[in-house]
Amino acid sequence: MTVNNTLSPTYDHQQRNDNYITNEEHITNLHVTNIDHEYFVNYLKIGTINIQGDANGENKGTGVGIMLTDNLYKHVHKIVHHKGRILHAKLGFKKHQTLSITCLYLPADRSKQSNHIKKDCNNFIDTLHLSQNTNNKHRLYEIIMGDFNCHPKEKTNLNYYIIQLAKTKGLKDMAKYHATNNTPAVTRTTHRIDYIFGNEQIMDVSIHTFTQQIPPSHFTSDHKAVITLLEDNLFNIPQSQSRYNNNKLKEKPDYTQMNDEKWEDYKIKSRLYFSNRFKYLDILGVNNQEDLDHIWNIFEQCINQIKKSTIPHKKISRNNSQHTYPLHIRQLNNHVINVYKTKQFFNLKHIYIRNKITHSEDKSRLILDIPDQLWSEYFKGWSKYFALLAKMALDLDYNFTLHDSKLFKHFLSLPLNTADNIIYNNMYPHINNFMDILVKAQLNSLLALFNTETLRPIAIQKLDILTQELWFPGIPPDINKYIGKISKPSYLSKSLALLEQYQFHFDPTINYNIIGGHTPVVEYLPNLSSNDYKSLRNKRIMFIDQVTTGDGKHLLTWEEVKRLNNNKFKGPKPKWFKLLEEEYILSNYRTLVHPLQDNFSIPSRLQHIPAQTIGSHKKHNEWTYHWNAILQNCIIGKTYIQDTDSHSSITTIEHYIPVEDYTHFNLTQLDSSLPHPLILIPCSGCHLNDYSLVSVDTRIKCSITTRTNKLSMFKTFGLSSNEHKKYKNNHYKKYFISTKPLNLIRHSAYDIYLFHHNIIIPPSPSPDFSNQNFNNNNVLSHVNSIIASALICDNQIKLSLSSIAVTFSQYTNFEFYSDGSVSNIGTIDSKSGFGWVQTDPNVPIITFNGSTIFFPSSFKSESLAILTILITLPPHATCKIYTDSQNCIDTFNSRLNSLVISPRRRLKQNNFLIWDLIFWLITKHAITVRLFKVKAHSHNKYNDQADNLAKAGSHNTDPILINHKFFHQSSLGLFNYNHIHIIDRNIRKWSDSPINSRIFNMAMNNSSLSPIHYQISHGNINWEYTKLWINYNPMDAPTSMKLRSLQSIKIKRSTLNYPTGNILQRNYPNLYPSGQINCTDCMAHEDTNAHVGLCPAHHDAIRSLLKKFKIKLIALLLANNDSTFTSGIDSRVNNSNLFKLLPNVLESALLPDEKGHIIIPNDQPWILLLHHLIPQDLVILFNDYFSKKRDRERHLIKYVTDFISELTTITWSSRSRSFKKWEKSINITSRDKKYYRKNNKIRRFDEIGSTLTNSTRIKRTRSRYTKYYHNVSLPYFKHIINFDASASIRWTTCNFLHSGTWESYRDTLLFSLDNFSPVNFAGSRFDESPFSSDNSYQSGAAYGSSHGY
Repeated sequence: MTVNNTLSPTYDHQQRNDNYITNEEHITNLHVTNIDHEYFVNYLKIGTINIQGDANGENKGTGVGIMLTDNLYKHVHKIVHHKGRILHAKLGFKKHQTLSITCLYLPADRSKQSNHIKKDCNNFIDTLHLSQNTNNKHRLYEIIMGDFNCHPKEKTNLNYYIIQLAKTKGLKDMAKYHATNNTPAVTRTTHRIDYIFGNEQIMDVSIHTFTQQIPPSHFTSDHKAVITLLEDNLFNIPQSQSRYNNNKLKEKPDYTQMNDEKWEDYKIKSRLYFSNRFKYLDILGVNNQEDLDHIWNIFEQCINQIKKSTIPHKKISRNNSQHTYPLHIRQLNNHVINVYKTKQFFNLKHIYIRNKITHSEDKSRLILDIPDQLWSEYFKGWSKYFALLAKMALDLDYNFTLHDSKLFKHFLSLPLNTADNIIYNNMYPHINNFMDILVKAQLNSLLALFNTETLRPIAIQKLDILTQELWFPGIPPDINKYIGKISKPSYLSKSLALLEQYQFHFDPTINYNIIGGHTPVVEYLPNLSSNDYKSLRNKRIMFIDQVTTGDGKHLLTWEEVKRLNNNKFKGPKPKWFKLLEEEYILSNYRTLVHPLQDNFSIPSRLQHIPAQTIGSHKKHNEWTYHWNAILQNCIIGKTYIQDTDSHSSITTIEHYIPVEDYTHFNLTQLDSSLPHPLILIPCSGCHLNDYSLVSVDTRIKCSITTRTNKLSMFKTFGLSSNEHKKYKNNHYKKYFISTKPLNLIRHSAYDIYLFHHNIIIPPSPSPDFSNQNFNNNNVLSHVNSIIASALICDNQIKLSLSSIAVTFSQYTNFEFYSDGSVSNIGTIDSKSGFGWVQTDPNVPIITFNGSTIFFPSSFKSESLAILTILITLPPHATCKIYTDSQNCIDTFNSRLNSLVISPRRRLKQNNFLIWDLIFWLITKHAITVRLFKVKAHSHNKYNDQADNLAKAGSHNTDPILINHKFFHQSSLGLFNYNHIHIIDRNIRKWSDSPINSRIFNMAMNNSSLSPIHYQISHGNINWEYTKLWINYNPMDAPTSMKLRSLQSIKIKRSTLNYPTGNILQRNYPNLYPSGQINCTDCMAHEDTNAHVGLCPAHHDAIRSLLKKFKIKLIALLLANNDSTFTSGIDSRVNNSNLFKLLPNVLESALLPDEKGHIIIPNDQPWILLLHHLIPQDLVILFNDYFSKKRDRERHLIKYVTDFISELTTITWSSRSRSFKKWEKSINITSRDKKYYRKNNKIRRFDEIGSTLTNSTRIKRTRSRYTKYYHNVSLPYFKHIINFDASASIRWTTCNFLHSGTWESYRDTLLFSLDNFSPVNFAGSRFDESPFSSDNSYQSGAAYGSSHGY
């Protein structure tokens, strides 16, 4: 929006005096966008602006104005104005189209004199209306707009006449027309007094109408702008139809042809021309605006004449339009229009109007009242808008970020190789990274998806798709570990993978797991390929349990895997299974190198029942086993005969027993360290013998008959196998060696027996929180279950709350005083507690207190106090709660009075888990609650008692938290940070902390900062005041070319990227000579950023400057400090290294280290100022002697401004002058550097060559695709780091645990992370979970749940 930039003070309509109307500006704009296909450059600008008027309403200046671009101004046919209150313009276009614009600025008050003006304006509007030609209405575009100073229903106001007249003419209120089931926004204070009225033709081409706050940078106004967007093809005049010849050449000064001689000639002619031209003009006598304008016009004419006569000119085409913005930015204007068109298409109000549907007063039926037939016809047009949005999504690809960053670097004159972690860093003037914006958007979108009831089926379907493509039984703790194996990831997997890079992890409230095993194959075999994933999916094998024996210690054969999974897989043995056989088993028994600790077995699947055919059959080499319940042992035998009929099958086996004494075998040739196999020998006879085979075969000494379906088969090694031959030296005539060990056969037999008899081994009982003395009625049982499941805390705390609930169950009326306590907030020693006392005389006086962690605040403590009160109350209770937290009272009343609260609004509230549980209790238990404000520390007996309880509770080492899994019926999941706990606040807003801390962490690892790594790691730089200084604007205007130049210099010097010799040589290798470029001042050392402060040529000047500013600082502190201790100012400043130049230290620092880097000495902090970095030594002095932050910042900035300015003059400026002379001596000009890239352009495909094969192209495409989801894709990611890359996680975690800003922990903890582990601190608080079957706390926050879906 372009407006008149005349500054004006804020003005109140109630104090208006028409004798002197202050410079009040109000803009009401109508945009005709995209004329000439530019980015909001050419559009119709219509506004009202009141400058000055007299009491008689006479025209004195102008009250309203119409601003037109050149392309539209030539179409003006007629302009009429009336007493500075009304301005009418008529524009004509081809095909007899007419645009009529009437701008109004009507008086506000109702004085007699103002009423006279109003009547006069009304009469003029009547006359204007009657004079219009109404014969061609369908080609007339009519607009009436402005500041009417009249409410929509203020019919007693004389200004309402014009509103009524507009409606009579058929004009519609555009704001009301485009409002979708809502009241149009107010434009001033509490009312709507600014309007845009348009006729039917304007409505047909309109897209949207909205109000917008006018930025203070434009001007001050108490109004909002009303804006209507029209279609971009309105009044678009093709260039071919223009009668103006734009092909003529025009002249422009060519400064590239100027040299020193011509510039000297220009100076001489200028001096002579000005002396002669102004010789007879009395410049000092100018005392009015008219004379000043005349002098200025003469001055401009002189400049133009001198340039024309002295500077060479070149001719350029008039059609060479110089766009302010690049093409990809200007094209975005089309996307804005498309979005508005789509929004208008789905405008319910317009559906009702177009189809003449009767409007229902019940807003919930707005969609239901539309007939199905109309919907089907209506959505036929959706394909058109879907195509528009799809095209827009393609255009707004990730590559847009690259253009955005290049544009910003160009704006600040930064080299293109400037690290992206600088331009996205809020330490400097910065832009937002597209990926960071995407993170915030996805956090909001996914929270809405998983916490909206109507979207729940879609969300569950998304989770199903996620587990299918990741082939994981649930949501893995690290999705990025697996997503690289997916060829086409889904929306959810891509989003969660992106968020995990910022330590945002999805934490489901439901127990979303696929049963059938405990150990996923993709976790057991981490290096699987995408083809392996495909093979596992096709074979439906997700768990390693599916390919192992029942005890989880042995790998099955591939034939057994196929049989046990009821699937005869075709083709060869898959590669992932070959990998298991080659690298994950030890012996012929296929013992796993890493046996499963917690195996999941399905006995019915593991049992291999012998084949059964009707009749009596002898079996050969069929070995079976089964479990004997009486002996509690496994029975092994070889099948002799099977008798099967249509109803049953009986098998008789020869009983075999394991060899226990291996001394009968000659084992001298075998490795004694290896375990012995299962050797089976015939049983010589036992009490199980049924003698059924003695008469059949006398060799059989012991036979057993049993049902066939109880048996399970296994195999033995053949008599000719090597395994059998190893044990041939023995005295047994008959022996066999099993392919499976005895413990596996016993384990499998027992599992099958339990399955056949439906015997379930009960799990370990969960801790019982109920007290045996409690009343076991339904109410108490229900309250206890809520306490047990909704809170995460020590069992003893739950017992205490349950005991209080028992006491309260006998009463219905209660009165409480509650309070919260927070201490050391923003430090790692923060404590947060709460307490309350029951004070109703008819109820026993009971007190309770406790503590909490994560985002500590007084609001959270007070909220938790209210919650613990309500959770102990019986249903249908009434209670009064007295608290000194007005925030809690306002939050309570706001939610209580809101009949419906949207999920997005609810999730933006701080501590929403606590308040969700509060209102769940109030609703479900029908509790009547009233909150009352009590003044803090007012010597109220009970309030003081609650305060003491809260302070005592803050020292409790067992905190109370809310279990988000309690809300599994209304929510599918929330997000936690770093697996610590749920982020129960506006996550989009809070996400700035992990994002900005990560960017800063990576920026400190830039190689350019290696000279000051010691200062960074040891906290010698104060980043808070460095940020304040770098972003400080010394100009009066918020933007200017000079400010941009200053900011560019600050960024380059503070990041040690100022274009010194080594950097210029790197950026322009073909322009600067090879070899080391020395400093042009000392001519002895390489010209680098670090060298400037160390250069011996500057020592004398710097020493004098340090002495000067030492005296200046002492005087500043003595004159302006507000400290009571001022006696040591002189000695402290004199002893500071900030004002000492140590020649020996500087001389030794000139020598590079083993890596070839020049290191800036730590004991010369004044060098940091040379690079626009504020040293900690200087900040400490200001902190000690200025208690008020505002005074401290004001004096520090002023002092640093002068110090750095003079320090720059004697160092950087001196170096720049000498360096430019050196460049000139070797014929390097600014033009050479400006066009270097163009003149030395290297085509990428020329470098690659034509030998690129198709497979290489495919591989390269895949790498570009998959890297999007990994850390390396982030624009500020660094592979080589000098500081701990996880420091940013610790800073943000401290903010999560203790509140305060992450910057405060950065400045306190720096990059030293020894003896500091906040994650372990948080995790140690919770050693159990009320929902977990094994009472284990997973990863600090991933609680197990007994609630599935």
